[in-house]
Amino acid sequence: MTKPHVYLDSSVFLAFLNGNERYSPEAKSIVEAAERGEIEIWTSYLTMAEVTKRRGVQFPRPTNDEQNVTQLFQNQTIKWVAIEYVVGVYSQQIIWEFQKTARDGLHLASAVFAKCEIAYTTDAGWLDANSRKSPRINLPEVRYPEFQGQPTLPLHP
Repeated sequence: MTKPHVYLDSSVFLAFLNGNERYSPEAKSIVEAAERGEIEIWTSYLTMAEVTKRRGVQFPRPTNDEQNVTQLFQNQTIKWVAIEYVVGVYSQQIIWEFQKTARDGLHLASAVFAKCEIAYTTDAGWLDANSRKSPRINLPEVRYPEFQGQPTLPLHP
């Protein structure tokens, strides 16, 4: 039986690392579900760079955070999507059809490439993708991390 594929945007990892009270507990529960073998977590190598150097901040995360970030990304339950040609093509289609930024386009394209059913983010700009369908590309369902209990994930038959 194939495990559900779940994409985590860099914002979810940041919520987890920063201890964001609203999202951190559920981000942790998603990682724990992957550690129990219930789901597969996918993310892009772009996530690694975004978590290290936050947007709007001149310098990277403080050096004392380096160990936490490194340990998080060395977690064997995280599967990585490399940014290669086909991901770039998907990204272009998403940017054109859904009016996304280049970073959001790459993240969503990575989720498509990894065949993820759900993409978790704390970025409200992604949610409009749920209400629009494309004949050329099938986006995953976009969700905020759940606020209570285990995340609800679709199971494959």
